[in-house]
Amino acid sequence: MENETRSASGTKRPTEPGPDPEVQPRQTSTGIKRITLRISSIPIRVTKGRLLMILEGLTPFRNPTDEAKRHRGTNIDSLSLAPSSSVCDSDAYQVATVTFKEIPTALAGCVSSASTIIASLGVDGGGEEIEVDVDSHFRGLTPLNHLANPSVDVIAVTGLAGHAFGSWRSRNTGKMWLRDMIPIDLPNARILTYGYDTTLPGSKSNAQISEYANQFLESLKDARHDPHRPIIFIGHSLGGLLIKEVRSCA
Repeated sequence: MENETRSASGTKRPTEPGPDPEVQPRQTSTGIKRITLRISSIPIRVTKGRLLMILEGLTPFRNPTDEAKRHRGTNIDSLSLAPSSSVCDSDAYQVATVTFKEIPTALAGCVSSASTIIASLGVDGGGEEIEVDVDSHFRGLTPLNHLANPSVDVIAVTGLAGHAFGSWRSRNTGKMWLRDMIPIDLPNARILTYGYDTTLPGSKSNAQISEYANQFLESLKDARHDPHRPIIFIGHSLGGLLIKEVRSCA
């Protein structure tokens, strides 16, 4: 697998120092360390089963001859696959969230909170190359489930110094309740999580919050196939302020 590094906006850039909170493996009560990556720009023709097969084929071990580790079982703890949240891309591309027990060496370039690697996952059944974007920062909207005709959108917005995926995940079980539990209780709801730069360097001024709110509002407009469908917002800390600001601007 070949990869290169680029920013969340798509421009190539050097990998930045400093680990992202979600990249650091989190050890659960079972002793298993898990790490979750977002894989986007997946062609719509790739099925969930095919994607799972491809990702399981990525050796997570630096020594490929380590057969003892190789036979411990599946390396993927959980996986979601949904059409892109963007109205323009939803018919062509999908987004996956993949929780690995150990990160595959080929995807280890996701070490910066601001970087996205462009990776080739090989070829599909038709012989076409599958080129995707992989990140751990989860900036922007990430769909967590797939429904053909949802009746409501549930959108979670993390708080100060939070993470769009990691902040909603159990420290004990590793389950991410927005992805792994809410779809069971709300089977007619489309679930999304929103990520942004939550560091707010310098201050928490109204101008900065307003700027973040405008970015969030544009993401919402881009993701709303049906502008009349109800939205349930879940906000934590600063996320609640962004939701309040968006509601006042909409």
